[in-house]
Amino acid sequence: MKILLTGASGLLGRALMKVLSNHNTFQILGLAYSRVHNGLHKLNLLDKHAVTQLVTEYQPDVILHSAAERRPDVSQSDPEATQDLNVHATAHLAQLAKNTNAWMFYISTNYIFDGTTPPYHPDAPPNPLNVYGQSKLDGEIAIQNITDQACILRLPMLYGPVDFIGEDAVTTLAQSLVETPEIKVDHWSPRFPTSVEDVAQVCRHILEHKSQHTDFNGIFHWASDPSFTKYELAQKIVQELDLSTTLIPDPSPPSGAPRPKNCQMDCSALKNLGLGVQTPLQQAIQVPLNDFNRLRHTL
Repeated sequence: MKILLTGASGLLGRALMKVLSNHNTFQILGLAYSRVHNGLHKLNLLDKHAVTQLVTEYQPDVILHSAAERRPDVSQSDPEATQDLNVHATAHLAQLAKNTNAWMFYISTNYIFDGTTPPYHPDAPPNPLNVYGQSKLDGEIAIQNITDQACILRLPMLYGPVDFIGEDAVTTLAQSLVETPEIKVDHWSPRFPTSVEDVAQVCRHILEHKSQHTDFNGIFHWASDPSFTKYELAQKIVQELDLSTTLIPDPSPPSGAPRPKNCQMDCSALKNLGLGVQTPLQQAIQVPLNDFNRLRHTL
């Protein structure tokens, strides 16, 4: 199975490259633009001619589209650039997938929901509250309008091995906790932090399932259990790093782009197929925290 992976240098993309490259059944070409390393192919997804040429030449069986603008506040301040990457580039890839008989595998988000009526099943009505969520929903709609040979996988907040401290929510929060002796932390929104290494495994399982069941398509959810507010996550980090930071729970909604309160997703569809793994946060969080300790001592 030949896979074309976008966003291969990102937090999730690196985990996907690692997991999928280790299986003989997959031949994977990773694409990146701003951080090109480790044999990745440099490609600007907004350059339609270059993207068309590459897909036509490579002839993938699967286009695994993980590249996106994922920062809600950045999306809110620059909706046009977000639309270009999250919607227009997605639609172009979906059309190329259809033209070349490839399977479109799209990484989406639980932020397409408004957070008022969890848990959300894959067919629950979407109602995004911010530009980021709307752009990812528009990407989903674009794919569905172009091809029925597609899988949409919605994910929550992700964490995992980082290249720099600000790359995921765990290490970013850890930095704040180290630098600030007393800090107010959001205790308003339940989140479902999920390891990118677990996501890479569920993507592998999905691809293996697809290779055996050619009619497998649709929308699916994956996330870890249980939920943690940012305050509860901070408590875990303080404990793991043995910090003396004083935490003050803040019950108010966070500033910036509007966030949904509780976007818990129902993941039973994949679980019922026997797909996916869910590593407990207490275990999986060690990976980014080890990276955090290494990186902060080299600054």
